Amino acid sequence: MIAGKAFRAEDLVALIVSAMKKEADAFVGIEVKTAVIGRPVVFSENSEKEAVAQKRLERAVAIAGFEKTYFQMEPIAAAFTYERSLQTEELVLVGDFGGGTSDFTLMPLGAKNKAQNIVQGGIYIGGDNFDAKLMWHKGTPHFGRGVKERFYEKWLELPLSYFVNITTWAKMNFLNSNKMKEAIRKSYFQSDNNPKVKNLLTLIEKNLGYFLFQKVEQAKIELTQKDTTNFVFNAEGIDFQETVSLKDFEDDIIAEDVNKISRYLDEFLLKNQVDYSAINSVFMTGGTSMVRALKKLFIAKFGSSKIKSGDNFNSVAMGLAYSYKKFEDATV
Repeated sequence: MIAGKAFRAEDLVALIVSAMKKEADAFVGIEVKTAVIGRPVVFSENSEKEAVAQKRLERAVAIAGFEKTYFQMEPIAAAFTYERSLQTEELVLVGDFGGGTSDFTLMPLGAKNKAQNIVQGGIYIGGDNFDAKLMWHKGTPHFGRGVKERFYEKWLELPLSYFVNITTWAKMNFLNSNKMKEAIRKSYFQSDNNPKVKNLLTLIEKNLGYFLFQKVEQAKIELTQKDTTNFVFNAEGIDFQETVSLKDFEDDIIAEDVNKISRYLDEFLLKNQVDYSAINSVFMTGGTSMVRALKKLFIAKFGSSKIKSGDNFNSVAMGLAYSYKKFEDATV
């Protein structure tokens, strides 16, 4: 619900795609009716949800006004960007690390190679997961996690569901109902008006979730360059500061998710009967690839000389442009 109007997921995506289409139309001076749209290798590890997500993306693009659309896996697009820098043929592993997923594509690339024998896979872990873990460890205690409320003659910790739902800003909407806000108000009273529970109520009532997660992400980004940063939030009477060290971030906060990515990569290569030593280059792209724990993981597995990177935020987009001719040629 936005300003009292209901939107479907595809409607919201279409708003963004429509704005991009208008800019493209104005830039080239004619209406653009064909688009190459990037998508992750996996939207979801559930096959039914995967199909629903793809259909939603297709509807969004149609609503925006495109008449002809090609869909390209984003790590394949990134591979085509990397390919333009090659002088010889290579077996390349592309890792595209975005907000929601970590996607992998293994493919031979080079001047004469037609990029056959492509294998791909992905895991539903990305930068948003790292944000959520950072929020859980460093943010939720300031919103009442660990606080106890009176329940008859006992003192019990506040419901865990409160804090699970504030570890991603999109989930906070689940708390923004009269029923849930009343439950939080009751918890505030029964916790003897604990100010941390008041913070939770203010966060929901004032719709501060997006602003809060900008601060979470800022702290994560700063740790790609610094060994220590401060997670600071100050709005509507909520005021806290948490120091986050790179060691804590890597060893305690995101270690579980990084290990899951590592295990998935091992299984991915084993399934496709490819040894680490057979891979000539590893092209890492996407904003989350800048997280140092991921870089360390890939250096440990492949060696620093094989790790390549380009424009982390534009490699996929450029590769989508290069993909257009490949799609067109394939239809001839």
